Amino acid sequence: MLILLISCNSSKVITEEQSRQQNNNIKLVHATDNKVSLRSGDNYWDKAWTISPNINPHNWYVMPEENKTVRASFITDIDSISYEVKNGEIYNFLVVLNNVDTAYTQIKGIGPKVKFTEKYKSEYLNRTVIEIPKVYELINIAFALTSLSFEDDSHVVRKDIPYYDSVIGWFSPYKEHEVVTTLDSILRDQFNMYYILKLDSYAFRFDDDKIISKEIYDRIAQNYGENFVNTNLLNLLESFSQISNFQEFYVKHQELYNSQINYYREKVNIKQMQVWLNMNFPGTSYDCFKVIFSPLVDWNQSSTWFENNEFREAQSHVNFPYPSESDKKRTEFENILKDGEILFTELNHPFINPESEKYLETKEFSDAFSNLSFWIDNNSAASNGYSNSYSLFNELMNWSLVSLYHLDNAPSESAEKLIKLVEEWQTNGRGFKHFKPFNRNLIKLYKSKKDNETVADLYPNIINWCRDYFIENKE
Repeated sequence: MLILLISCNSSKVITEEQSRQQNNNIKLVHATDNKVSLRSGDNYWDKAWTISPNINPHNWYVMPEENKTVRASFITDIDSISYEVKNGEIYNFLVVLNNVDTAYTQIKGIGPKVKFTEKYKSEYLNRTVIEIPKVYELINIAFALTSLSFEDDSHVVRKDIPYYDSVIGWFSPYKEHEVVTTLDSILRDQFNMYYILKLDSYAFRFDDDKIISKEIYDRIAQNYGENFVNTNLLNLLESFSQISNFQEFYVKHQELYNSQINYYREKVNIKQMQVWLNMNFPGTSYDCFKVIFSPLVDWNQSSTWFENNEFREAQSHVNFPYPSESDKKRTEFENILKDGEILFTELNHPFINPESEKYLETKEFSDAFSNLSFWIDNNSAASNGYSNSYSLFNELMNWSLVSLYHLDNAPSESAEKLIKLVEEWQTNGRGFKHFKPFNRNLIKLYKSKKDNETVADLYPNIINWCRDYFIENKE
């Protein structure tokens, strides 16, 4: 079973529809803590939901198996509600927080994110695809033209590169196009939509001048129940493409695209990463890997993975590792490994996350991460992006695996140099206060493991260490 979450901004005012439902005795769920646990079938997520009265409605998307129902439970600190959820049906209720705030909440039954056909499976089995897709590039160019992208702290696009200058030179006459102003308005209202729209655009392709569905993907972004590149936005993108001669621009820059694709394919050694991950997570495997990026994307990455019709696909959405001043302090070999971190940290989530799910309900895991502020600095990048124990632990594992990978693939001096850079960045740059001791413990466990043991086998010891470290060091 799959849990999917989505938040939509709206007014706190109770709508006429909500009023009507209340008059029809819509169910109430009470809470004194704004964190809620969720259960869908056999899956359980501890305190994974935040009660948000300002989101109207606040939707929890649940995916039952085809032609079946799944029992979905919404569990507060003092109350709960459950429904047998069917695909296509909506279940409404109100969450009352501290007898003051009311959050209009819905559980929606949805279909699968993907439908892998036999033809698709045959075409992509055992393949690693690296691409800069046209529609994906088109929406990134539209993002680059938004007024928000020109603000220094937005980090929507990479500006200090010749390609950005080419984009602005070609497309700036169209910066008042409705697709640009629409995207700007969306991002200013909810900046997180940038990541969602970017990923969801991968579900579409060009057919001559028309943008159509690939008919494989319903949606791409993790933890969301619909594709937000809707019909209106597709029409605007199509219009923008035609009026700006986007496809001509794309063809003119094919050499650049190919060079960046080849750098990922030939330099950072994706095959070596895949072999390493398969060896250390033998219970998890994928039939196809896709690496998807735009030369415009600034420092942001994400991953998503799918399973349908006995076929599993993992996607890494990344940015290109452009050279930097700090490269001068490292050897060419070290820089190639460093460049590969961008990709490796997204290739590994489809392995790390499923393994972590096996331990979420254990007392050791719950005790270790009972206080997230112990692990994360307030008002840091970490506090903004990792608001529950599951995502926090996965991100600690994510970057600690980078250290293990360097240990196995670099001379000891180079490995230690790169590991120290990782520790500095995670601790002081992102706000994971105890990343270094976590990392050093995992390195110790990895070096002392038995020949037949893998990283997956170390999870119980890693979680036990987190619990003991928390108990010993909490104030």
